[in-house]
Amino acid sequence: MTELREEDRRLGMLNSLLTTPHRELMPLWELHQKLCEGDPLFYMHLAAWYQEHGEVRDHKELFAATLCLSEFDGHRDVGLGMLWSLPPYQVARLVDLIKGRVIRNNEVFNEEWAKDFSPEELKALSEQRVGLGRNIPRSMRTEIARYLRGLESRRASFERTVVGQRHALKRLYAGLRIKPSSLAQQLLFDKEPPADSLPGQIRQLAKSGTSVKKAEIIEKYRIPYRIAVSLLSRREFPRVAPALLRTMSAQEVINSIGALRRRGLLEDKKIAELVQQKLGKAQTSKRVSTMKTQKALEKLDSMELERERGITIEDIKDSLKEVAEERLLSKGTIDRSTALLIDKSASMEMALEVGQRIGAMIGLLCTRGLISYAFDTMPYPIKAPESESLEDWQKAFRGIRAGGRTSVGSPVQWMRRKQQRVEQIILVTDGEENAAPYFVEEIQRYQEELGVYPTIVMVKVGTDRELLEGRCERAGIPMDVYAFNGDYYSLPNLIPMLTQPSRVDLLMQILDYPLPQRPDPKQALPAPPYEEAQQEPVLVVCLRAEGRLLSEKEGGRHTPMFRSFEPQVELGDQRVTGKITWLDREMAMPGDTFQCEIALQAPIAILPKGEFTFSEGRKSIAEMKMTRVVEEGKLG
Repeated sequence: MTELREEDRRLGMLNSLLTTPHRELMPLWELHQKLCEGDPLFYMHLAAWYQEHGEVRDHKELFAATLCLSEFDGHRDVGLGMLWSLPPYQVARLVDLIKGRVIRNNEVFNEEWAKDFSPEELKALSEQRVGLGRNIPRSMRTEIARYLRGLESRRASFERTVVGQRHALKRLYAGLRIKPSSLAQQLLFDKEPPADSLPGQIRQLAKSGTSVKKAEIIEKYRIPYRIAVSLLSRREFPRVAPALLRTMSAQEVINSIGALRRRGLLEDKKIAELVQQKLGKAQTSKRVSTMKTQKALEKLDSMELERERGITIEDIKDSLKEVAEERLLSKGTIDRSTALLIDKSASMEMALEVGQRIGAMIGLLCTRGLISYAFDTMPYPIKAPESESLEDWQKAFRGIRAGGRTSVGSPVQWMRRKQQRVEQIILVTDGEENAAPYFVEEIQRYQEELGVYPTIVMVKVGTDRELLEGRCERAGIPMDVYAFNGDYYSLPNLIPMLTQPSRVDLLMQILDYPLPQRPDPKQALPAPPYEEAQQEPVLVVCLRAEGRLLSEKEGGRHTPMFRSFEPQVELGDQRVTGKITWLDREMAMPGDTFQCEIALQAPIAILPKGEFTFSEGRKSIAEMKMTRVVEEGKLG
């Protein structure tokens, strides 16, 4: 029993991961402090594990801040190592949390009311101090300075970071009194950035008069979507949209699905195809959020709108569903038969919504079956839909309304009588029960009669009372409890906890997770790659290249490539059909190297000596490298 309680204490740390503070970090700061002090070794590995498997950025910042300020041996090195995996805006938030800041209320006080207070009291009332109010540790300041120098050493990347996270970078340099390099000084603090830099090109974009010119600048210099869209009028947006889509990341496209739909751009076949290409890339991108994909899917209503050129909203919805499925499958599979029991008693509307979302998430992952019940004082079997979309799960719950008393044991009794053996039970409830059959008695009968001892996970909604878990603890029935505070973006954090064969396996995976390593402080950072950074992409329609045709074992073709073959030239998010002219042969067998000239149907932006691939469907068939620009192109 002592070992069991120890495991429960460690697994209890994961409870906080279903709470999303939305930048209000102080309410969870005390919790992280207690977790760190209670088991410092486990907390250190939990932080590293969460960096890879977690989706709530606020917790990543809290883990890093807690470790950087900890006095426990080894914590500070791990926290400083985690800094290098965070973008500048999160590092700036972390600094703000430690240093603290003042939020001022600019509302004018009533003069009559203000007479009763002294100037000092009025100042205290109009200002709110948030954060820890502590000094930044010297080791942390030094590491952030090295972090910034590392960013500066990659000029092209640094310019894009300046464009997207300008205020965060300025706060880091100024707030920590770190002297900027000449490049950082020009881009962040001088009035006029260099004309050949990305900020300089954005200024050029703002001054451009025609839509064609703006589209050319956006695609050539890959202007970030959030910046470019702010410089376009409603009239210009449809004309520039194809160039914008080619430069957008997969997550940006997903986030903008609703805006594209409202503007009517999904009616255009070319734009719809570009969107679907981006969604195809999103299936393998680790930076795509699972819940944001599902939210984008909800924005597209179920009505199918046929277009003159054969484009439908359902095509986009199908692509989004594939992205959501791939992101979920990337988190693992649930290899235990699972029961999802959802409380529908009075005032449990939230439990129904949470249960539907959990069902939509885990239904695809359950390889050994998922059975579902809604319950009040009796169970209501829910037939799990064949598809795993939230819309279909909502349809499965039609007619189910919150109301009645609560008997958590009723669905367990039903499963016992129907001989439904499961290895895992997920309860979505507030933890209250006021009617027989009661959960503890029924789960004990279930274990005795069926000879199976399922893992019990409770997703707790709507209350802080501990009635049900207290009864289970007194009866010696292990139960993992995860509090849900109403934020659906945190639900994917539940998946890694359900995919492990047992609670011990989850603990072992966390304890075995490698700790992050920061760059050796005694070694200088690599010299800035100025020559590579100063190169700009060139817009080309005809180029010469050399490459190698992949063999069948490498995933390529098993047949030769002849003169008449027209491959798809793929570079990042760009995909264009090309026509080959052989320079050194008439055909190429799988595994051969060759040289050729490629005429493109549309221009692409590529760096000098840039690399790209030939593709056939979704399969890459050749690795290529440009050797010469034959003809530069212009956007039409």
